[in-house]
Amino acid sequence: MLTAEYPGDDVVWKAVRAFYNYDTGRAITILNNARVDFPENPTVHLTWAAARWLHSQAHDPLDVTWHMLNEDIETIIPVYNDLVERFPDDPNYKLYLGSSIGLKARVYLGKKEWLKTLIWGYRGFTQILDVAEKYPEITDTQLPLGIVEYYAGMSNF
Repeated sequence: MLTAEYPGDDVVWKAVRAFYNYDTGRAITILNNARVDFPENPTVHLTWAAARWLHSQAHDPLDVTWHMLNEDIETIIPVYNDLVERFPDDPNYKLYLGSSIGLKARVYLGKKEWLKTLIWGYRGFTQILDVAEKYPEITDTQLPLGIVEYYAGMSNF
């Protein structure tokens, strides 16, 4: 759960509910509007990219899906960089920046470009780790760190 409420959270949650009910087209429409109406909402941009990715996976050839996801990530990373710069004391922007960077690793994983997967995964991981260390109360940082640690064999379990 986010540690703060932001304008547009209710709209993003409406899209998330549509997204999880496989109404990805509706989720995308809601998020397209929310990105315009609430551009400072930290969740909206990454959720938009994820909804478009899921929709594309169901409707497009694989190469189209990877291309579109890569373009969407290239669109949202500069947005998050700007938000981190404008709101340096709000860790949620850096968390979503790290998650967006980490999602780019997923593009390269899908393309079997291992070195780029490692580079982008590490970049995302370090952003999220920085937030987790400075703000341990933000539990949203734990999932991506746990996933990376599990797959890297660094888990204590």
